Amino acid sequence: MEGWPLDNLGGKFIMITGAARGIGLALARTAAGKGANLILVDRDEAALGEAKRECLKLTGYVKNVVMDITNVQELRETVDQVIADTERIDVLINNAGIMQTKPFLEVEEDDWDRVLSVNLKGLFFLSQAVGKHMITRGQGSIIHISSIAARFPRPLAMHYGASKAAVLSLTKSMADFFGEYGVRVNAVCPGPMETEMLQAIGRDRASLFGGSAEKAILDYVGPIPLQRVGQPQEVAEAALFLASDQAAYITGQALNVCGGVQMM
Repeated sequence: MEGWPLDNLGGKFIMITGAARGIGLALARTAAGKGANLILVDRDEAALGEAKRECLKLTGYVKNVVMDITNVQELRETVDQVIADTERIDVLINNAGIMQTKPFLEVEEDDWDRVLSVNLKGLFFLSQAVGKHMITRGQGSIIHISSIAARFPRPLAMHYGASKAAVLSLTKSMADFFGEYGVRVNAVCPGPMETEMLQAIGRDRASLFGGSAEKAILDYVGPIPLQRVGQPQEVAEAALFLASDQAAYITGQALNVCGGVQMM
């Protein structure tokens, strides 16, 4: 198609939360490799510093933001400061999230509040703060990293699954709201990925059911048709496609990156 955009993330300002490790770090590295300008957000200042050093080998602009995304006032002030420094945020990737393996009857109020605060509250209010600036410019792309747990029963992580299912609901509602302003909103649903989170799941399941963490992980990923866990890079490529101009007519969608464990 004449005029079809090619590699179009170069020069864009991309904000990524939870950028210090796992999928967030893969997103940062991949976006840097495509020439994007990065705003990396995390609570871990030391790990974020290492992420910045890695990304500066690939791109010319990386700004680190040490922030607790559950603190709405801090979040709003930080976004305003970033906009003052960069003039715009073209892409927001809401990746920050926490997981807890805990049987339903043992989940405490603090467990619920902590998981929902990071996975849902922070995502909502950061999207609101960044989205206001995108509306002013009449363009932008917001990507939520949800989870395949949003689509299946999760009896050992009901509060986590609920938070990620709510993210999919927000994706549709936000896409409908932002559409008239030229801002797209989509989600990615990763399956089990080779991350620290998966290792923690293995340890938690082993402590509940016995055996080794390695066997617990194998049992956990057993139903996956491709017979392997995914790599964070695979999520990053999918998310950055949705963020790019190649996906200009895609909004309100949730893309599974899960090895086929959930199909159409």
